[in-house]
Order: sequence, then structure tokens, then C-alpha cells
Amino acid sequence: MIYDATYTDAEYYDPNNSKVGWGHSTWQEAVKAAKAAEVKTLVIFHHDPSHDDGFMDQVAADTKAAFANSLVAREGLTLDLTKTPHAALISTP
Repeated sequence: MIYDATYTDAEYYDPNNSKVGWGHSTWQEAVKAAKAAEVKTLVIFHHDPSHDDGFMDQVAADTKAAFANSLVAREGLTLDLTKTPHAALISTP
């Protein structure tokens, strides 16, 4: 499953700067949907440009802790969907 996870729940529901209704979601919602759908692999993408590499590394770690077979999309990532599940996935430059 490839999922738009632009924000964290904290950013999305921030009472001073809510992102609700902006047309994007959170990595936490991605994990909930992936678990409910029993997907094999979760890929989150469409990251907020204000998030630096350190922030995204933490998002990747948090997402992986919540859903083991997950990854954060990065520039240059290639997903080979013609291979069998889990054998396929990731190629980065």
C-alpha cells in the first residue's frame, strides 16, 4: 500500500495550526489502514518539505516500529511490483 503521509498526528491535529481538511494524512493513519487491510508492505510518501532528513529518519523509525514491513519513500526509490511480495521491493540509487 502506498499512502500519502505528509504529516504526523501531532502536526495534523495541532490546535494552533491544524492540517485537517488540507487533503493529506499522517503516518499513524497509514499504519491503521495498512493493519486493517492486512497489507504486506506499507510505503509512505508525499512528505512536508519543511521536514528535514533527521525528521524523516524518525518518521521512518516510528512507522517501522508500528508496522514492521514499512518504508519511507525517498527520491530515486524504485518499487518493482512485478516480483513476488517481499522479494521485490526496494531499489535506491
